[in-house]
This record gives sequence, C-alpha cells and structure tokens, in this order.
Amino acid sequence: MGQDGGSGCGTMGAVSASPPPATPDPARRPRVLVVEDEAGVRSMLGAVLRASGYEPLLSEDGRDASDQLKAGLSVDAVLTDIRMPRMDGVAFVLHLRSQEATRHLPVLAMSAYNDDRQEREVRAAGANLFLPKPFTVQALTDALRALLASVSPSDGQPS
Repeated sequence: MGQDGGSGCGTMGAVSASPPPATPDPARRPRVLVVEDEAGVRSMLGAVLRASGYEPLLSEDGRDASDQLKAGLSVDAVLTDIRMPRMDGVAFVLHLRSQEATRHLPVLAMSAYNDDRQEREVRAAGANLFLPKPFTVQALTDALRALLASVSPSDGQPS
C-alpha cells in the first residue's frame, strides 16, 4: 500500500507473496470489519485477510460500517482507513466508542497519510492501534493478532 504520485489518495501497492500466517484460532475465523473507501484496496485487504485465516466483512466508509453494526453485524475487530468520504475513520471510531454495543470493539486504524497528528487524533478517538501504509501482509496480520489477543475473551474488553 502506498500513495500515488498525483492525486494524494492512498493506493494499494505490492503485497508480499510469502505464505500467510496460520489462523489465530482454526476452529473459528475471527470476523474483521474492513472499512476502506477505495474499492481496490478494500478488495485486496479482504483477500489478504481471508487467506490469513480471518473472515473479512467489507464496508466502504464509516457511515456504511456504522449502519451495518447498528443492523446487528457481529465482528471481532475493525480495520479502518482514516481518510474517507461521508464519515472518516476518526468520526467512525468516535461513533463506535459512543455506542454501548461497540464501545469495546478493538480497532486498528490505517492511513497512507502518515503524520503524527493524524495518528494522535485517531488514537485519542479510541483506536487501539495504528498501522501506517504501506505495510506488509505480515505487519497487518501481526497487528490484528496483537489486537485480538489484547481483548479479554470473557467480556470483550481490552485487557
């Protein structure tokens, strides 16, 4: 994943061809809501997560993801871009944290616009981890594994 040369929009770059890591729990594929406005990046993230032992659920922006969760979509974690139309990642994370049903949902935020201010802002909103683009498949799966491991199985809250 990287930034293109002219538009300033984040784009998907080359993905490592190394074999995917083993699933965190072979008996149950963790469900990860992927919130990404760029269709190609969203599709690639879905494919990478599926190949890495996760069940990806795809959403095009924070508003769409909020609607899906409100309608009862059950997920184990959220992977969200920060810069998106309609409802950006910071507003989406703030919304998650304001709702009882999603308050403790683990969130991994990502962005190709890697400035300290943006990372501080999304973490202050309640994101558990931040992953700057471009990143490798290994970095993504390591971050998701750490994110899911930080959640207490008994109550769904970060430990």
